[in-house]
Amino acid sequence: MNKRIKKLASKAGFVMWRDEYYRPEGAVVDWSAEYDEELEEFANLIVAKAIKRINKSLKTLDSDGITTTYEDGMVMGLLYSKEYLENLFENSGESPIEDLIGSGLL
Repeated sequence: MNKRIKKLASKAGFVMWRDEYYRPEGAVVDWSAEYDEELEEFANLIVAKAIKRINKSLKTLDSDGITTTYEDGMVMGLLYSKEYLENLFENSGESPIEDLIGSGLL
C-alpha cells in the first residue's frame, strides 16, 4: 500500500496491522471492523490535503504579483477546483463515497 494512503488511513482511525503473527500475508488494514465513520474521515482528509496543495500552488503563482494569461487560467482552474472540493460533501445527505461515485470520480 502507498505509504501516504497508509498514513491517511491510520490518521482516519482504521485499525492497521503491525507485526502480529496471525496477520494475513500482505495485509495492511484489518478489515474485520465496521469503518463507516473512518471511511468518511478518510475521504475528508484526502479533500483537505488536495485543498492544501491548491492553496500552496495559488500562493506560488502569485508570488511575484505578475501573472501571464496562462497563469491566470491556472489560477481560475485552481480556484474552481478548490470551490468544488470545499463543497463536495456539503448538503448532499450522502456519504462522501456516494458523492464521489455520483460525481463520476469513482
